[in-house]
Amino acid sequence: MDRRAHKRTEAQARQRLAEARRPLATRQAAIERDLDALTIEKTTLQTWLASGGAYADMAKDELKAKLMRQSEVDWQLARLEAEWLEVAEALQRIGA
Repeated sequence: MDRRAHKRTEAQARQRLAEARRPLATRQAAIERDLDALTIEKTTLQTWLASGGAYADMAKDELKAKLMRQSEVDWQLARLEAEWLEVAEALQRIGA
């Protein structure tokens, strides 16, 4: 194989690698944005739950709603963290 053909083959391999990485990298970035937003929401919920007003008699419905939301946020965070690990492993397997 001459030098030009060898370079072309290498360029095509790099292009295939980039095309394989692109959707995974895009998904990883989206997961990271979602993780950031949920982490902020979790911190906000924890701050409210730690406040004295959270446990006032007139805040019972709000307390119940926020506790439910905290549970949902925790579940979503765990799911997204697992998905992020899967995507990161896939990127590593293809040589990213």
